[in-house]
Amino acid sequence: MKIYNFYKISCLLCLFFTLAACRHDEVSLTIESEQFRSSVDYIENNYALRIFSELIKKSGMYEELATHNNLTYLIPTDRALISQGFTINEAQEMSQEQAIKMVKEYLAEGLIPTKAVPNNTIDNKFKNLNDEQLYFASTEGKYYVNGVLMDKNGKDITLTNGILHVLEGKLNFTSLTLKEYLSQQTKYSLFTAGLKKFGLWEKLNGEIPYTVFALTNAQMEAAGMNKTFLDEMDAKDYYPHLFSGYVIPNHFLTQDATVLLMPVYIFMGADSVYFERNQVALFDSGDPAYQNAVMTSPSSIGLLSYKTQRPSPVASEGVVFATNPEHLNIECLDGVVHELDKVLTPPEKAKK
Repeated sequence: MKIYNFYKISCLLCLFFTLAACRHDEVSLTIESEQFRSSVDYIENNYALRIFSELIKKSGMYEELATHNNLTYLIPTDRALISQGFTINEAQEMSQEQAIKMVKEYLAEGLIPTKAVPNNTIDNKFKNLNDEQLYFASTEGKYYVNGVLMDKNGKDITLTNGILHVLEGKLNFTSLTLKEYLSQQTKYSLFTAGLKKFGLWEKLNGEIPYTVFALTNAQMEAAGMNKTFLDEMDAKDYYPHLFSGYVIPNHFLTQDATVLLMPVYIFMGADSVYFERNQVALFDSGDPAYQNAVMTSPSSIGLLSYKTQRPSPVASEGVVFATNPEHLNIECLDGVVHELDKVLTPPEKAKK
């Protein structure tokens, strides 16, 4: 009987260790210090990062990255990429050149641990391997890169040849100027026509960065601003805020407002505008009746609000959401684009 029991226990142990040897890595975004591995090995064996692993294979950079030391990896999860319209099939169908460019967007030379990003700061600048700007921000234990939140359990993963942070969204780079990007997006043709009508297009000349809150043709038409309207209208018959709130000097990402937590007072002449917590005051866009603010939630959903205390025929206030992360934080060479869900001001409310 003892021999039988010993034999049965031995069989069970063999079966257990056989199964354990065949088991794949669990979907985990953390590793213990004694399990350090190379970057490509970690990515390849993590079920949550399969699409980026496929990108690395497609790029032909696997061996190069396996031996390249001191890189920072900013890797989006499969869920994040798929939610923004990028699937594993698209990764497989990319050309090698496209795959190389995309992989390099998420890699930076040198080690960038979260401790290198001071709390309650924005615009901590680093460059990716394409020499494009990365903006790190931090507040209350949360970290962001170009408007994208780092996974709370996927920060500072130590690798044998670098460090890795897991992202909850896709980085959006264009390698285009604002004018080039907006012109190439046919869905913005009415919006760009409106900017030109009000003399705002000329501001996007690259001398200083601008933040552009863009509208699709469908959103413009829903507010009564179709091609016929824009062709026939005289800009002098409307207050500037019909379009002025969409083009703001300087570079603003959705993460900026999340980080800057203190209330802000804005003064303009005799007017004062109070913006609540989690809002960032933007520069006046040329319409003396209006100030503008951009605001985000912790989930990096953008919100543009505007308000004035001036008693005038054009006094108004309201909020407009920008809820599609695929069309937020679009990095251009001379600014950034966020697509709004609807217009700020319909033309009938801006008529003189």
